[in-house]
Order: sequence, then C-alpha cells, then structure tokens
Amino acid sequence: MAEEELEVEESTEKKGKGKLIIIIAAVLLGIGVGAGSVFFLVGGSNDEPVAEEQLEPQHVQSLYHRLNEPFIVTVMSGGKQRYLQINVTIKTKDQGVLRLVKAHEPVVKSSLNNLFSAQDLNHMQSAQGRMDLNEEALAVVQTFITSKNEALKVDKVLFTDFVMQ
Repeated sequence: MAEEELEVEESTEKKGKGKLIIIIAAVLLGIGVGAGSVFFLVGGSNDEPVAEEQLEPQHVQSLYHRLNEPFIVTVMSGGKQRYLQINVTIKTKDQGVLRLVKAHEPVVKSSLNNLFSAQDLNHMQSAQGRMDLNEEALAVVQTFITSKNEALKVDKVLFTDFVMQ
C-alpha cells in the first residue's frame, strides 16, 4: 500500500509540474507575442516614422504685432475736414516679419500714414471701401517686407479699430 501511495504522489507531482511548465510556457509565449506586436506596430526602422511625420500637416501658430499708437489722419470730404482713426495689427506666421516690422516700425507707420491720409471718406464708408483699404495696407506692408527679404510673407493687416468722424 505504501508503494501505491508513493506512486500516486509521484504521478500527482508530475502532473503538477507538467501543468506549471505549460502555464509558464504560455505566459512566456504571450509576452513574446505582445512584444513582437508592439515592435511591429511602433516600427522597428527609422524610415517609417519620418514618412508618417511628413504626411501630417504641420500647424504653425500665427504671430501678431500691434503697431503701438493708432493712426489719426485728416481727410477732406465735401469741403469739410474729417478724421480717421485706425489701429493696425500685422498677422504673419514668420518671426522674421515681426523682427523687421519692429526694427523698422517708423518706416512702416509712415507708409501706412501716407496711404490712410490719401483716402476718400465717402468710399471708406462702404464695406467694400474698407476692404479695399485693407488690401492696399497689406500691399504697402508686404512691399516693404519683401524689399528687405523676398522670402518673408505678411498674412494680413488687421484693422482692430476703425473710426471715421
């Protein structure tokens, strides 16, 4: 009987060890499959992420520079002297444009001042007249910027305040 109990214990130990080995092998296989999947999905070479980055559009934040003081100019309308006050902000995506505008702000302001003072008040009272003036102001600033560096671009000249009196 002792021999039978010894045989039962040995077979139970063998079955327990066999199950333990199977469980360990399954865990190691699962870890290997998981690591292989991560390596495959993330990518093992340096070429793939570069290609993915090139496909994604890069968002460049807009930069703004508000000219310090508002433009106040007199314009003649029907033989009467009228006033025009405009606050101007320059919008770009290039830091170089802002550096140039800040460094040469008196020249930019003088050019815009000449443009604003030459306007017809009756034309500026319409929405189209203000849009035309905005386009002309953009052309004046862009012309100045490209005279210093042809690669730089101004996106918009914004009128943040526009008062006619």
